[in-house]
Amino acid sequence: VVSKPAFLPTENTKLIKDSVRSRVESELVMRGESTENLHVAHRLDWETSGLLVLARHRDAMRSLTRQFAERTISKAYTADVLGAPPQLTGALELPLATDARNPPRQCVDLREGKGGGKPATTRWAVLLAAEVGTTAGGGGGGGGGGSSGTERGGGADGDANGTDVGAGDCGGGGGEA
Repeated sequence: VVSKPAFLPTENTKLIKDSVRSRVESELVMRGESTENLHVAHRLDWETSGLLVLARHRDAMRSLTRQFAERTISKAYTADVLGAPPQLTGALELPLATDARNPPRQCVDLREGKGGGKPATTRWAVLLAAEVGTTAGGGGGGGGGGSSGTERGGGADGDANGTDVGAGDCGGGGGEA
């Protein structure tokens, strides 16, 4: 388990060669250890800070993959947001897929059947409402919202945080999910 800072990708990208993976690999090489079986069990969006799980052996990765698939591992995100949600709790259920034009980004893909997105649910709740004109502390991904000040939301168990709704390769509209 490593602590990923905000604005560092989980994996290298076409343009960015500094990532959690590359830093862990460098550390292992400096210790004289193998990087051959290093696997990233999940990812966090580049702007999100938090704990990231990596596996150092194939069996560990299989176990983690199964746990994520069976949802026996839970994830929670906390975010500072502006604005007031229509209620104190809610859920967003939209199918997510890899954005073919901008991997590894995700997008909402409403196509039905084999080519469409996988079901994803984000549950959110307002945890702390700040007074108008004040701010409250917090950190990356998912979230609720509040009055005209900043609020601390959270309780999200997924990362469908955008409005990009598409068909096919999801390249057609709004921001990323």
